[in-house]
Amino acid sequence: MAKLLLIIQQTACKIPFTVLETANSRNVKIRIIKLWHKRVLIPHSLAKYDGLIFLDGISQMDNDSQTLSYAQKAIIKSLDEDRPFLGIGYGQQILADHFGAATASNYMPSTGFTCGFLTKKGREHPIFKNLPNNFLLFNWHKKTILPPMPSNINVLASSKECQFEAIGITGRPHIIGLQFINNAATVKEIKKHAKSEEISEVMNEAARLSPIATSHFATIFDNFINMI
Repeated sequence: MAKLLLIIQQTACKIPFTVLETANSRNVKIRIIKLWHKRVLIPHSLAKYDGLIFLDGISQMDNDSQTLSYAQKAIIKSLDEDRPFLGIGYGQQILADHFGAATASNYMPSTGFTCGFLTKKGREHPIFKNLPNNFLLFNWHKKTILPPMPSNINVLASSKECQFEAIGITGRPHIIGLQFINNAATVKEIKKHAKSEEISEVMNEAARLSPIATSHFATIFDNFINMI
């Protein structure tokens, strides 16, 4: 029987082809909820879904605050029911907050490509299977998790710009948060959303690095599917 995965998409980045291709190859069906659409409906019950992804992208959209609140409640419900969860960007921040961490503005904005590295727990975690210990990240955020980290949250990856690039929950490897948004690291998406003062340097990097960053996301997504 096919698995069913719910994706809540906050920003209008295109769903990567690797998501659809990987899901199809793993016999997983997908329902996508686009938060920027009018009259968006988030299901009250998640019982029929085998996993939940909160898929973030470049720049925060002007989502209706009530819609975001419904999305946050759905994520919290999913976490309380111990459903497999992959929270990207804002999704990681909701996850961290739910398990007792604080979030606020990072000491510096994190925009563009950077090198991330796996911690010891990250190297042992199935979400990063088949990825190198040092790998390419794409970020576009101002907020992050603040230290100290609660004991029930494990730091899986870091970078020089952001201490908490990926987190996991002790004893619940199927619940993961990623601050980086490699799913949106394409030339087309960056050009569409970047402001003029940001675009030149990042676009030059994207021409070289976006295929690497998106391939890393494909591996992470494939690993998540295998954990459902």
